[in-house]
Amino acid sequence: MNKELPGISRPGPTDTLWRYFSFEKFAILLSKKSLYFAKANQFEDPFEGHVPLLIDKLYKQHTQRLGEKGSRAVIKLWEEWRKWVMCSCWYHGDHESMAMWERERYSRHNSGIAIKTTMQSLEDSFIHKDEEDVDVYIGKVKYIDYQNLDVPPDILNMNTIYTPFFYKRKAFESEKEVRAIIDASPYIERRFYRVKEGFSLTPEEFDLRTLKRKMRYPKSNEDKGKNLCVCLETLIDGIIVAPGAPCWITKAIKSMVQDYGFDFEVNPSTLLDEPSEVRKR
Repeated sequence: MNKELPGISRPGPTDTLWRYFSFEKFAILLSKKSLYFAKANQFEDPFEGHVPLLIDKLYKQHTQRLGEKGSRAVIKLWEEWRKWVMCSCWYHGDHESMAMWERERYSRHNSGIAIKTTMQSLEDSFIHKDEEDVDVYIGKVKYIDYQNLDVPPDILNMNTIYTPFFYKRKAFESEKEVRAIIDASPYIERRFYRVKEGFSLTPEEFDLRTLKRKMRYPKSNEDKGKNLCVCLETLIDGIIVAPGAPCWITKAIKSMVQDYGFDFEVNPSTLLDEPSEVRKR
């Protein structure tokens, strides 16, 4: 089920989204028929999920009613949460992005691949099965100045667990990111906590008795993410091969797509073509 977060805007249903892959990760997408959601602590930006100072102060003031120990427990949970929030990141724009292609992991050996979709197709592609019936939050990332932030008046009524993961520093504004985040609450409760039924992971719903219980965190963090089943026929509207890729790579990708039983249209990028040649196509 796709869910909305208060205060987080979403693309329109027909807005175009792009996902850039290395050749290897695209092959995994086809073979597993699942979309990989990486944990936030695996991303390059060390400030993923960082709570701006002004908002952090509001959160701390809000949790003071729980007492010093309770407040510390909530803050610890926010810090630990970054290890378990799982994201799939998309580029929001009508056209390909040369900046995204030029990122080393996408353009290595000119064999990167981008899939094109729409917001509606992304939402409709998630396959909900009994053993994997998870909620997914989808929204646009907002790029802000963390030092001079206008704090939303209803910030304390917003989802304090996931909202910070839809904010990034202005230095990343060129990414024009749309982010899908798995609601990890049931996943964490089932795997990493031993608590009574009715335990809530929402900080506003904590009571002091619950916070005093010992939280059982895993001893290691070897699992770096989660694959979520998707219907690729619904998700993929087209496949683009990296600018500058030799023709044989495009042919190889077409052959691989057919071998996996799909008939997606595969085309080379036109970003490095002469304008006159682009017009001929």
